[in-house]
Amino acid sequence: MGSSLSRTIFGGAPESGEEGLATRAGDIRLLHLSLCRKGNLPSEVGWLILDYAEYWLSEVTPSDTRYTLPMARARGNNGDVDQRVILSSTAIHGGALEACVRAVVVTIDSRDQGFSSFPEHHGTRNGSSSWFEIMLVRPSSDYASQNSQEMFESAWEPIHRCEVHRNIHASRLFTEKTTSFYAGHPLVDKARKGDKFVLLALAQYPLWMNVTRSCAIEVRTMV
Repeated sequence: MGSSLSRTIFGGAPESGEEGLATRAGDIRLLHLSLCRKGNLPSEVGWLILDYAEYWLSEVTPSDTRYTLPMARARGNNGDVDQRVILSSTAIHGGALEACVRAVVVTIDSRDQGFSSFPEHHGTRNGSSSWFEIMLVRPSSDYASQNSQEMFESAWEPIHRCEVHRNIHASRLFTEKTTSFYAGHPLVDKARKGDKFVLLALAQYPLWMNVTRSCAIEVRTMV
């Protein structure tokens, strides 16, 4: 929709990475200015139109680092969970609105250990003890720039945490999956400027693994 709107105003669309998604803040501000001038609209109405058209700024934080949660050979069946931070987004910039986040899109290429004792679940995402979660964190004291395992335990306060998806059960093949969160989900609704999104890989119970080949967090905001 955003691209169609820009063609209506300009007679040609600014470059964008995806239909309805602007990747440059300057494009959005220019479109807003032209929309308000040609339509004789108040600034607030212009921003509402662009928001409704999903003409948002996109910022992607990618990682091609391979992460493997170790096999839990010595833990017994106590249900301990291995977890590791595998990616942290940049701090949310946004625009005039404090609650400027409109969508969070997570893409992960991963697999589990490739075997299990539950053949009825093989090839599905059911019964998997290998999964991912995303956490919204907020600076609690000094701004933290480190991307480490302890970052959210010291200078960052957890605001909301939820599951992203489970790996395909007992598959040795890497599978890429994209999960999107939009307005109405606490992960999006509670986000504020200065916050970050932290992606975690998890595995539970003996012999379960979580192997990540690549991942990315995309944050879409109003300018």
